[in-house]
Amino acid sequence: MTESGLDAAVVAFDGNLTLQTIDSVRDELSSALTSGKPVRIDCSAATEVDLSFIQLLLAAKRSALRLDRPLQLAAPADGPLLATLRRSGFVAEDGTEPADGRFWTAGPA
Repeated sequence: MTESGLDAAVVAFDGNLTLQTIDSVRDELSSALTSGKPVRIDCSAATEVDLSFIQLLLAAKRSALRLDRPLQLAAPADGPLLATLRRSGFVAEDGTEPADGRFWTAGPA
């Protein structure tokens, strides 16, 4: 579900964020990116996350950079998202990320 506030398009995802749901996730992100507003992604209600969701967020981040549009998580990754990020090597057990930034562990600026 996408909510457009005055300053950001908030995309809230819940439930399973897996290969089976990736088409609807892609559509939501695409719509938010074309809104002309900064995009904030809320994954706090996710119950399951797989690598396809993480790959889609990384692709959306690149698209946002091309569009010169901020894209960030509404809150630092936790729960199923953080567990998948750790299993996949995107975030270390101590919560650190690679030197290229803090996309996953930083909240909104």
